Amino acid sequence: MKEHYSIYSFARKVGMGLGAAVASYSLGWVGFVSGAKSQTAEVTNGVLKMYTGMPILAFALIIIGVGFIYNLNAKKTNEMYAVLKERRAAQSHEAKV
Repeated sequence: MKEHYSIYSFARKVGMGLGAAVASYSLGWVGFVSGAKSQTAEVTNGVLKMYTGMPILAFALIIIGVGFIYNLNAKKTNEMYAVLKERRAAQSHEAKV
């Protein structure tokens, strides 16, 4: 169990580091000036676009990635349901015995 938590913890830390790096670079890309009393309208619009655009882009990449990895179609899904049905029937039979 400890191994699984350490993997989770490592992945979480990597994700947090990457997220912070992307956020920092993104602020630079839109022209954010640290320490300035106010930011320009372009910076404000750029931050707003990133705030809405980055999650949409990330979601699209995740969906595409999952589609390539799992590549589910009707035939494969039906096969998976059949295997699950067999396993559940076997477990049910074992529980009765």
